[in-house]
Amino acid sequence: MKVHLRPALLVVAVVVVAAMVLRAALKATEVDIAQVERGDLVAALATTGVVEGYQGQVGPEVMGRISEVLAEEGDTVAAGEVVGRLEAVLAEAGVWEREAAAGVAAAQTERAAAQLAQERAASGARIGGATAALGTALARLKDLEAGARPQEVARAREAVSAAEAEAELAADEGGQPQINADGR
Repeated sequence: MKVHLRPALLVVAVVVVAAMVLRAALKATEVDIAQVERGDLVAALATTGVVEGYQGQVGPEVMGRISEVLAEEGDTVAAGEVVGRLEAVLAEAGVWEREAAAGVAAAQTERAAAQLAQERAASGARIGGATAALGTALARLKDLEAGARPQEVARAREAVSAAEAEAELAADEGGQPQINADGR
């Protein structure tokens, strides 16, 4: 009586290798995705000035050249009143800078969405592979139960259990891929 261990060992080896590959492939990365919003840039000039004979410092919140002075020395001004205007070049540069940052954020969002789609496709493939391996192991078990020795049937049952566990793992982990902020 010759022992046929090779097919059973081959099935077990394939299931173990598939489990290791799936575990390595399931390492996902989380990322937070936010909606980019476009809005108006409002430049404001907050100043202090002379109040009841006390002298104070007047200065803008941003650096730039003064293009227009609206108050003269000695004028009485109210809190919040505009006393001067800056050139628009710096404000426009700030708008360009913010538009560029919005473009970068949009590109990063698209990249993260593409990675998420790839992870979902890979998860579907992993689930399909695990399901196929389970079907193969079940068919092998059925064949062995029809006329095999008790040891072969026991090995086939172990292979079925491993394939079921792998299919369950793939379904549990494969349904929710994640992407981290660092792109992994």
